[in-house]
Amino acid sequence: MEEPFLYKGDEPILWSPSQVVEFVGLLNKLGYTQRFIEESKGFSISVPKDFINFSKQFLFRNKAYEKSEEARDVIKSAHCPKRPDPPFPE
Repeated sequence: MEEPFLYKGDEPILWSPSQVVEFVGLLNKLGYTQRFIEESKGFSISVPKDFINFSKQFLFRNKAYEKSEEARDVIKSAHCPKRPDPPFPE
């Protein structure tokens, strides 16, 4: 296979949640998840606040906090998992 098509535009590309899940599933299936994380460390992804809140509500409504400490952390976090909340202003 030849070099993949690279996006040349300047505008961000919108992916639906299902596209993100599908891509992550592909990385997992291929065994590339950790390698992808390591090689993409220079990138940040902007996620709309509404999507973050939807994700937290989804986990809460489905009582994921009863099944997973990680889910509980996501629900409680002001930002995202594995990133500490900012210090409380004094």
